[in-house]
Formats: sequence, C-alpha cells, structure tokens
Amino acid sequence: MDNNKTFDVVIPVAKEDVPLAIKNIPYIFKMLSPRKIIFIGSKDSESSFPLNEQLEFINEDEIYKDMKLNTIQSIMYNIAGNTHSSGWYFQQFLKMSYATICKEDHYVIWDADTIPLNVISFFDDRSGKYLFTMKTEHHKPYFATLEKLFNGEVKKYNHQSFIAEHMIIDTKIMIELIKKIESNKELKGNYFYEKIMYSIDVKNIQGAGFSEFETYGNYVMKYHSDKYAMRELRSLREGRVYFGMSPTDDELLKASKNFDLISIESW
Repeated sequence: MDNNKTFDVVIPVAKEDVPLAIKNIPYIFKMLSPRKIIFIGSKDSESSFPLNEQLEFINEDEIYKDMKLNTIQSIMYNIAGNTHSSGWYFQQFLKMSYATICKEDHYVIWDADTIPLNVISFFDDRSGKYLFTMKTEHHKPYFATLEKLFNGEVKKYNHQSFIAEHMIIDTKIMIELIKKIESNKELKGNYFYEKIMYSIDVKNIQGAGFSEFETYGNYVMKYHSDKYAMRELRSLREGRVYFGMSPTDDELLKASKNFDLISIESW
C-alpha cells in the first residue's frame, strides 16, 4: 500500500444539513487532520460554504456519467412507481463515484451530521493498513443485493458490520469495484448505479436495499484483505436526542469524554 497518508474528507451534503456541516468544519480539521474538506451537493448550496484553499465544493451533477438526482428518481419511479428514497441512494452513489475523479490514493467519506470529538486516525500505526470502523448492524437486504451484484462471489465477511459514519476508501479499489459491477452483463442497466438499483428486490428498494459501506467493506475483505485492519470507536448515533440539532461546543466537549464521535441525525 502507498505510504502516503495525506487524504481529503469528502462529504455529500443535502440543503437541510448545511448548517451542521459548517459547524462541523473546525472539528473535522482538528480531529481528522485532512488535507482539505470537499463538500458535494446541489449547485444552489455552494454559496452557503466559506470556500477557500482547504474547503472545496463540487456540483453533484458533475461527478459521474449522466448521474443526477433526477436520474435516480426516474429509475426509482420505473421500479417502484414513486421516487421515495431516491436521495438516500444518490448520496451513496456520490461517495462511490467520487473515486473516478479523485487524484489522491485514498479519500475519507464522512457523514455531514457526524461530529468527531477526539483525534481519529484512519491508518494502523504498526502495519500502515487502512482502518475499518466496525459496528454490529445486520440488514439482510444489503447482502442479497451484494451477492447479486457480484454473482455470489462476494458475501458477508463476518458477524460485524462495515456501516459506520465514515470510511477510508482506496481509490483504485473503488474504481475496480465500480468497473466490476458495470461489467456484469447479467444486471440491467449500463452504469453501476443503474445496475445496483435494478438489483435491489422491489420490496426493499423504498426502505433500505443497498449499502455502499457493506458493499465496499465486504468486497475489500474478499479481494484486498491485506490492505485493511479493523477497529471499533465509541460512537453515539442518537446525538439529537441529547443535544438537539445544534449542540454547543461545551456540550460536545463534555460528550468527548465518553464518545469519539456523535451523529446528529435528522430522522
């Protein structure tokens, strides 16, 4: 693996998440030490961010071939008769397809509503391997889709889950994964995002039928397990219950004694 540990943090952000994403900026720089933060969102959100050499904004419509929110909505309507959950799938595809324009060896995808409270590294000090943050979630539809995408070659690796609020991505591996999906002639569609959506069981597609984290994590452990190690962090997903949608710096400082990161999820 390349010894270069410089990385960018990539954050897809919806309009409603902009205030929290902006509050998050100093925490991300202090606790993660990225080269820069790259926000991905709709063009009309760009003016909301204090852009500079370390803060970049990319129009979500300009990342991958014909991939826009209305494209995903159209596919969803063809499958399910409405567009529910289209945005949720779209942001996953943005995280994946960023690899195709990334100029670095790796990048960190980070949820806009998750605030790091303590210093977090994405590399194992001894081996230099990337670090997966492991959880315990198990949602069967994710793995049904996963197996279909790779014709049964990739299955759930172990009892743990790769779904965290962040993940460090090896750019070459993600591009390889995307190309492998697109080369599967048994799947409907031309581009990876089309093939993924048409691979999801219709009864699950408006709930949660695909996970970019589970897909990448299990793919890596099948084909590139020598590049990653595993760890756990202290995280709180229900931060909104305790702190509301706008936690103060003092509240976050107190929370840092018990948690490494908290999510202020809007749902």
